[in-house]
Amino acid sequence: MDKTLLNHYGKALFEYSKEHKNIDSTKKDMDLVLSLLEENPDFKKFLSSPVISLSDKKEKLNKILSKEVEESTLSFLNIMIKKNAFNNFKIIHLSFTHLYNEYNNILEGKIYTAFLLPSEKINNIESLLSKKEKKKVVLSQINDPHILAGARIYLDNKIYDFSLEKKINDIKESLTK
Repeated sequence: MDKTLLNHYGKALFEYSKEHKNIDSTKKDMDLVLSLLEENPDFKKFLSSPVISLSDKKEKLNKILSKEVEESTLSFLNIMIKKNAFNNFKIIHLSFTHLYNEYNNILEGKIYTAFLLPSEKINNIESLLSKKEKKKVVLSQINDPHILAGARIYLDNKIYDFSLEKKINDIKESLTK
């Protein structure tokens, strides 16, 4: 399925939930469905299978999620079944999340470190960056063995490089001048 079309699904869901003033609950629902699909790959295969009937897929989905998610989210998920879009749920989720974050003035970024930092340290970094960016910053931590020490933060279109490699390169550059 075309990525542009999938982004339209995310945008349509966002616009609908914005219009019906349930953006936060829809975001929570989408996060729940994503974690369900990631934790249960067989369920994702079931929902994406061309062999299984649409009615069986809808029945199973409704049975599992009817008490967990908003009715509007469930309706959207049933449309995804009909359009055979569950294979690409992650792209739709990303599209919706991007619009959600924009709407709520949230910047998502990634912090690469040689080892995982305690959540307290991540919270401090998020707080400092939030003040600097004048938006709420949320970081996902990624363990990168190529970084010997320090951290590299990718936030929007910016890179904050506090790695040892960067420091060494800066010293080399200043010595060659």
